[in-house]
Amino acid sequence: MKSFFYLLIILLNFSLISFKAFSLEIDEKLTLRILKVSETKKTILINRGIEDGLNVGDHAKFFLTTGVIARAVVVKVSPVRSVWSVYRLVNPESITQDRVLNLKISSPVKVTDDPTKALNTNPDDEEIDPATPETLNIPVDESYSGAPVNTGKVQAKKGDTEASDQDDMSALEDEQSAAPAKIEARTTKAKYTAYGQHQWELMGGLNLQTLGISNTGKSSSSGNMNSMNFLLEVERYFLSRTSWYYDLSLVGLLNYQSLGITSVDGHKVNNNSLDVGLGMHWHVFEPQHTTNKPIWFALLYLGLSFTNDSSALNVATTSVPNSSLTGGGSFFSVGAGMKYNLTNFWGMRILADVYRRQEVYSMSDGSESTKTMLGPRVYCAVSYRF
Repeated sequence: MKSFFYLLIILLNFSLISFKAFSLEIDEKLTLRILKVSETKKTILINRGIEDGLNVGDHAKFFLTTGVIARAVVVKVSPVRSVWSVYRLVNPESITQDRVLNLKISSPVKVTDDPTKALNTNPDDEEIDPATPETLNIPVDESYSGAPVNTGKVQAKKGDTEASDQDDMSALEDEQSAAPAKIEARTTKAKYTAYGQHQWELMGGLNLQTLGISNTGKSSSSGNMNSMNFLLEVERYFLSRTSWYYDLSLVGLLNYQSLGITSVDGHKVNNNSLDVGLGMHWHVFEPQHTTNKPIWFALLYLGLSFTNDSSALNVATTSVPNSSLTGGGSFFSVGAGMKYNLTNFWGMRILADVYRRQEVYSMSDGSESTKTMLGPRVYCAVSYRF
């Protein structure tokens, strides 16, 4: 059992690896659509949220091809939407419902006590859509507590002029012309899907084989070769995209393996085992909620094994009595896999790992016998997210 505890320590260390939280960096861009606008156009609701890397306190410039039209800060955010308070309105006519814009994350602005330059707190702008839980009243001084805007009052940075905004816009246009596919790929990667609202997934794989065996010659006998491998996993995902552990998931598993074969002498040998364990997946390149695209992940499993090893020998060729031994031990495996999620919550998986199991048996004479199994495995399975 000492090796089992060593493996548990390895798993815990693996879980503490620091993964960078998904959030947009300064100068990163998103394409968005305005869903709601207040009458004064100082508060807007857009179709981008946590799943796109936005957080409360993020500042951004809103662009059209003609230039910068506004500056705003996130004051409320949900997985798929965010509410922005506009503190610099350059072109009010361009802020309209259903308008498609680009935003570019910018550095935070400085604090001000000048009420004429404060974030809008007009009561008329507090209710974008009272019927929608994600867009309830949003008084800035209550909903926003992030630095540097600690009172809901902000002003533009010194030297932040229309010329500098136009320079940024020109650079954005150059990048869009040079690499539109790259920008589109970035937007697609962060796109929120309904998978992001479901924490649990059930996965099952089954491999069956039954072959008849007939031996003729000096020793005549008949029998079969049977094998079954059944894998069941329950996986738990994390929904908070801003958490460092978002790309990790926890797995509970059951793996039943059965093998039986008849030898040429008519001897029958069977080995049955049940693995019960815990594991972890690390989704390396794509978010775990991505659909219609391969999601590569690394895996680590460990747990306990319960085994039975039996033999029924052919009395015509040997006088050795039949035997049946029950044992137990531990297992672990390290590997990688690929998930493919369909939009209807069904999915497919391929897993490949290196598996090691150690079985300990108590013999009839009081001694112990240890059997070690080591080698690669490949699984194909189906899954369902719920």
